[in-house]
Amino acid sequence: MPSTTIPATPDSELVMRAFTAFFKFDRDMSRGLPSLELSETTTWNNRPYVVLRNADAVVAIYRFHARQDQLKKLRKPPKSLLLRYLSEDQLKNYRYIKSQ
Repeated sequence: MPSTTIPATPDSELVMRAFTAFFKFDRDMSRGLPSLELSETTTWNNRPYVVLRNADAVVAIYRFHARQDQLKKLRKPPKSLLLRYLSEDQLKNYRYIKSQ
């Protein structure tokens, strides 16, 4: 099986860091495992976020804090950010939502 290399861009570095944090610290596998191909970085309210996704759901969302150079997992992601990736029906099944 050939190995795939990901180009070294700031976005791919943040996705890889979020991916590593998910597998190292997260114990909630109820939404499944994230896919590296579907995960991405996005900006919402002028703040950078990393969205780990699989084919069915948003698995985890991390906010990047540039001053500390850290990713922090959001326990209650904003509803408007989730609506970029989920339909209204899927959103009803999402557990922790902060209305905004």
